[in-house]
Amino acid sequence: MKLSTQKHIYSVKDNRDRLGELPDDIIVRILSCLPTIDAVRTVLLRRFGNLWTLVHTLNFDYTAYLDKLCVWGNSEHIQWYCHFIRNVLMLHQNPSIDKFYLSMEFDEAADDIRAWLMFALGRKAKEIRLYDDCDYNYSLSSILPKFKSQFLVTLDLDYCTLEGEFEVKLGSLQKLSLYRVRMSNKSFQSFISGCPSLQELVIRSPGWLTKLSFSVPNITKLSLSLTDKYYEKKSLSLNFPILKCLYLESQLCQIDVIDISSVRDVYINYPQVESPSPHFSPELQTIIVHGYGKSWKSQLRLTELLLKSATLLDKLVIVPIEGRLKEADELKFVKHASEFPRASSTARVIFT
Repeated sequence: MKLSTQKHIYSVKDNRDRLGELPDDIIVRILSCLPTIDAVRTVLLRRFGNLWTLVHTLNFDYTAYLDKLCVWGNSEHIQWYCHFIRNVLMLHQNPSIDKFYLSMEFDEAADDIRAWLMFALGRKAKEIRLYDDCDYNYSLSSILPKFKSQFLVTLDLDYCTLEGEFEVKLGSLQKLSLYRVRMSNKSFQSFISGCPSLQELVIRSPGWLTKLSFSVPNITKLSLSLTDKYYEKKSLSLNFPILKCLYLESQLCQIDVIDISSVRDVYINYPQVESPSPHFSPELQTIIVHGYGKSWKSQLRLTELLLKSATLLDKLVIVPIEGRLKEADELKFVKHASEFPRASSTARVIFT
């Protein structure tokens, strides 16, 4: 009887409009987690009203926009999409935003995109992500030749080109991600020199880039993925003596290690490393070699160099990919890797 009474009490409480009882700032936080098109639609709900104009995140995803309208992309729909973004930015009232995400075909609205980026920077955006639905159709420097912000902490660029004259002053930027960005060695150096507080750099399939070297004093982590056919017969030079954590993923290119003398932790996936006079860190503590396969001889040389040079190494973890290596070759790899001399008396070689 007591249990029945409790159930009755709970059912009565469940009839309350708990969402309507939430304070405005909590509702704004909830709306900030939604795609902007969904947040705007809550204007139809009496309790929500115009609270969407105070959201901290503006997420304009072209694909999601088309899905909501059940239409396919063409020039007319792009115009509708641009009109939607213009109206949202015109009505938005929060003097600052945390995140600004923009996904679309950038070449269709270069002037608009320049204005939208200036809006985001003017609202002190801490995180900006730009994704072009078409491959390399726009040059960031042509849209925004002067990229300046004291507040931007995270920047993601996807499918664009860095070329020509541009000025970068991102004094607070801590993480920079460049996905499928075409850039020359000169343009990369020019961009990176404007980010003095950078701590983490992510580069995936960079077109044109053949040398990777920088002197940003605070950077501690580099993630480098080279799986583009562009690098099939090319090499990339790595030179960053102040780095602490290095992630390497490459199936295609040859990597020339010049200096990684401060690296403590290394994650390697499909490397083909050439380094006749390597400068590996004697303070390496953790190394993970993931996915050795056809390039196992090259990886074996790298394993030997790492074991010989890392005096403080705690563990070297080797993770094969099933079916990528013949059993006989795998046995050779394991045998040789286990027998290599080790600079660290406590170093363990772990095969998973």
